[in-house]
Amino acid sequence: MFPYPIFHLSIYRIMKPFLLSLFLIPIMLLLLVNPPTTAQTLVTWEAPTPVADASYDNIRPRAEVLGDGTPIVMWGHGNEIYVSTKKANEETFNEPVLVNTGTINPYVGSVEGPTIATHDNSVFVAFDNGNFSQGGVFMVKSEDGGQTFGVVLDIPAPVGTEPILVNIASTDTGNPIASYIALGGSGPTYQVVNTTTDGSSFLEPVTANTAAAGGIVCECCPSTIVTQGETQVLLFRNNNDNIRDMWATKSTDNGATFTEATDIDWLDWYIEGCPVTGPDGVIVGNNLVSVWMSAGSGSSRVYASTVNLATMELGDYTAINSEVAVSVNQNFPRIAVSPSNEVLCMVWQERNEDGWDVYFTWSATGVNDLPNHVERISSVDGNQTNPDITFSNGYFHIFYEDDLTNQLQYTKAKVWDFTTTNSLSPQNHTVQVSPNPFKNNTQIQFHNPQNLLAEIKTYHINGKLVHNTTTYQNKYLFNRKELATGVYLLAVKVGGEIAVKKIIVE
Repeated sequence: MFPYPIFHLSIYRIMKPFLLSLFLIPIMLLLLVNPPTTAQTLVTWEAPTPVADASYDNIRPRAEVLGDGTPIVMWGHGNEIYVSTKKANEETFNEPVLVNTGTINPYVGSVEGPTIATHDNSVFVAFDNGNFSQGGVFMVKSEDGGQTFGVVLDIPAPVGTEPILVNIASTDTGNPIASYIALGGSGPTYQVVNTTTDGSSFLEPVTANTAAAGGIVCECCPSTIVTQGETQVLLFRNNNDNIRDMWATKSTDNGATFTEATDIDWLDWYIEGCPVTGPDGVIVGNNLVSVWMSAGSGSSRVYASTVNLATMELGDYTAINSEVAVSVNQNFPRIAVSPSNEVLCMVWQERNEDGWDVYFTWSATGVNDLPNHVERISSVDGNQTNPDITFSNGYFHIFYEDDLTNQLQYTKAKVWDFTTTNSLSPQNHTVQVSPNPFKNNTQIQFHNPQNLLAEIKTYHINGKLVHNTTTYQNKYLFNRKELATGVYLLAVKVGGEIAVKKIIVE
């Protein structure tokens, strides 16, 4: 028996209606060391801060970014949907905005619910009708960055079918794309619906899973659609005689037809019911990178794979965190990418004897390195679920539910690239280390004119914290003590800014 919920469609129908800290938490620094010709990358973390208080319920957050890089997060509360944007130059968020859903009571659930997409200052929110006897899937649009929302639009479905589990995306030109499961007819199918009018009206739905084996899809697993130019790729869980693998199907004509498909999931998971969990993905260069959950190995685990978009051939693939007990349950992975250096970051939830925790990993060299940087986001055991992740302006923005406080939490991770430099710092916060390299002692100096508390942390290149101290001065005499010969990372945080520098112990 598998350690995760399995829902047949009938059961699914019944169950469907279900501090800003003063200082950074200890920075989880992970440095990937490669041959000299390969980029060196570093990730630093900031402390979690609440987005909205417990009164907003904060169910199943989903995150995007606006055209200027501002993170925007959406979540559910009863039969309501809220959004909030991050304040400029602050780590707090604006007052939540209630999304207009007209006379429709949207379905909001802990594992399935509304979805969000953005393009520049446009925000698209799509949702199912929570009144299942009426049915339907809908979209509403904001043109002012989520401050106000317009009229509710009915997303068309094939005659005689019932659409459920809508997902929304946007093309490079700002036209929203909806995908959903159509129940009825010869079996569940996945439909993709495009627009050519910035979401003012929709084109006719197109069956997208025709090229996948079996001809029907898993009846209650949500999808993801990703785009690049005229290419649209739908990621979904297929159902080929109860082999419920993840598939990708591709259109090269702006969603008019989907003629190619490939099995991106090598596990051949046989299951006589719906596991209620779907994939996520991003396009990185010429490759599709996908993440999902499968219990094809006998335990619920999260995985990642790549597919060459030109040939639709499966490339690299890996389990993410397989070195855990059989009883551990992993689920709901999400992924984002830093386009400039193709750094991948991934989050998911994982259940052990202490409850659910949110985990994070990253890679600068493709999916096969993702298992090497796994970290838990929070230091509190068993209280985090439903993470999401997005990227802008050098940061990965991460949102998740804190079940202990019933708050929606936000944290961010910064990507540093050491390809051409030995130090990275803000304009007014530089660090000097002399001598460097050194054998026993070295003097660390940094900008601290107001004598603020300075945190000085030293990490081995494998991510282990090896030295930690604080001072109110602008310098510190560093003694190697028991540090072995090698390269380390020195991180100095003063007044909310971090400077990072390589140091060498001889």
